Amino acid sequence: MNFTAPTFYFDYESDEIKDFVKEFRSDTISKKEKAKRLYLKVRDTYRYDPYSLSFLKEHYRASYLVTQKKGHCIDKSIILIAGLRSLGIPAHGYTWPRLKTI
Repeated sequence: MNFTAPTFYFDYESDEIKDFVKEFRSDTISKKEKAKRLYLKVRDTYRYDPYSLSFLKEHYRASYLVTQKKGHCIDKSIILIAGLRSLGIPAHGYTWPRLKTI
């Protein structure tokens, strides 16, 4: 499986995701540092809300989630994975096949 390719959920080729990660596109920042900074941005930008659930698969696309102000752990991980892939860093959500809403 290719952990850098765009998918339905990790649609990092969208303008929303490109805009979200544009500050990390510098060649002077290592991939490790990009990953750390992106993690902190996702962690600190979105308020955790375990009650903001949806049963629409479109609401779990990174391009949709990045426009929201709050989300739960799955939302944040989708944004992080899409952002990492956008930066050329392989990433995946290995426990997701167990989730029935996605």
